[in-house]
Amino acid sequence: MGVSKPADEDLARQRRDRREIVAEIVGGEETTEFPEAAVVGARFSSGRVQWGGSGVLIHPRLVLTAAHVLRLDPNVVVVNAAAVTQGQSPAAGQGMMLTVKRHLIPRGAHRQPSSPNDIALLELDQPATGVLPAKLPAAGGGLLALGDKVQIVGYGFGNPEETQGFGQKRQGCISVKELLLNKTEFRAGGGGEPDTAVGDSGGPALAGCGVAGQRTVVGVTSRSVLVSGNSGSGGIYTLVKPYMAFLEAAIQAAGTAAGGGV
Repeated sequence: MGVSKPADEDLARQRRDRREIVAEIVGGEETTEFPEAAVVGARFSSGRVQWGGSGVLIHPRLVLTAAHVLRLDPNVVVVNAAAVTQGQSPAAGQGMMLTVKRHLIPRGAHRQPSSPNDIALLELDQPATGVLPAKLPAAGGGLLALGDKVQIVGYGFGNPEETQGFGQKRQGCISVKELLLNKTEFRAGGGGEPDTAVGDSGGPALAGCGVAGQRTVVGVTSRSVLVSGNSGSGGIYTLVKPYMAFLEAAIQAAGTAAGGGV
């Protein structure tokens, strides 16, 4: 798909379901690490970019995100950026901006933010270079237990009132609090720990905290525990493990990538 949208869609899309489109790390820390983390947006024909979600590179041509982030109709991502400014493309040297070729969702996935199976892929037109993608869980891995630590990364708001910090990459270390009965999601964070907020949807939950080198993504930020969408009480995360067949097939189809960004 192309990167341009009709200019008259700009304001309408900015105003539409902002809380549903996106879910920064409240109580977390600003970071320049995690180059594999991505910020997801829609670029319009006017040149304006509406940044509205997060993600993580799992292959040079594939960004893992939440299915409900697709409501933004994203057509660009930026990896290896410490921050982006709402409405603007990143300046030279401030990350790699890449065009989204198409959206991929597994069977049964929903684009509604309150639904399970909240997982999707963005296939890129060009491969990201110079960035080590996150790993998927190995065979027999990727299962979580109560109390396990995961590291969350995202570009959303930095406070529950949604008044500051959007577009700044943050990270936080949180604990798994509950494994949901649907066996595809878990609850983590909140209760004195960092929590995700508007803008973090699609961002990764990485196995362990403070892991160096290539990290393993075990979850994807989906939504707040609270129906209101407010942060502070913990978040719901989609487990990666149940979707391995879908993810591995996409990686195989993407093949070996080489090249650069735009």
